Amino acid sequence: MPAFASLSVPSPSTADDHRAARLVIVFFAIAFAAGLSACSSRAVLTTPNGFVSLPEDSLYTPVCYKAVSADDVVLLVRRQRDQAKGNVDFWSEAITRELLERQGYELLASRDVSAGGLSGKLSSFRGAIGNRVFRYELAVFVQDSDVLTVEAGSPEDSYESNAPVIQSAIESLHFE
Repeated sequence: MPAFASLSVPSPSTADDHRAARLVIVFFAIAFAAGLSACSSRAVLTTPNGFVSLPEDSLYTPVCYKAVSADDVVLLVRRQRDQAKGNVDFWSEAITRELLERQGYELLASRDVSAGGLSGKLSSFRGAIGNRVFRYELAVFVQDSDVLTVEAGSPEDSYESNAPVIQSAIESLHFE
């Protein structure tokens, strides 16, 4: 699953991997179908060593921040208008249900997390797309009238070696 799917033309042998990577990250189109992107106060992460930060218009949109590693770990920060005016528990539960019931993911763990002066929920998932197994970390925060998510998607075989970096990146959320 090359992380630079939109920067190069995929070969037929990797087309399924590109599609799988996009499906892992792009679920927000369903979860927030009525939401509007709003990155006026940019929410970003401290880019970890071994990752490169990509311009906003180069990969998965709409996002406030994105970075990728050479071994296919993708980090994203999204900000969506909270038209439903839900709290962290509501949004965490709604997104978890979407991933479990409609996307076929398995919930591995969930815990409270703090980042950028906000309290949120961090959930860990596993899911298969085709014959590839992925890990997906999702932190949900509510700030004023916005829902912020920090997301990390990774092939399962590279997750364990990147887990500390992913956790640190999630907790590095800050605003510019």
